[in-house]
Amino acid sequence: MNPAPFLGIMALLAVAPSAFAAADAERGEGARYVTPKARIGSYGALLREVEQWSGRHEPRLSAQERADLADWLNRNFYRFEK
Repeated sequence: MNPAPFLGIMALLAVAPSAFAAADAERGEGARYVTPKARIGSYGALLREVEQWSGRHEPRLSAQERADLADWLNRNFYRFEK
């Protein structure tokens, strides 16, 4: 079994902490190290971030896999309107 797709998805999950940091900042709790430019503020921005990270590993994720990953991140962390 090729571990590359799993490792790539794990790298993409690195964007998820910005969801927690944004929520903490809204409540005025810690996480002030996340700059406004680094925050993901919309579903479109989340898709762009997934696209950006997906280009950093091999084999590349398919368009459907990128969309599925963005949907999963949105459903479990961000909750943006589509």
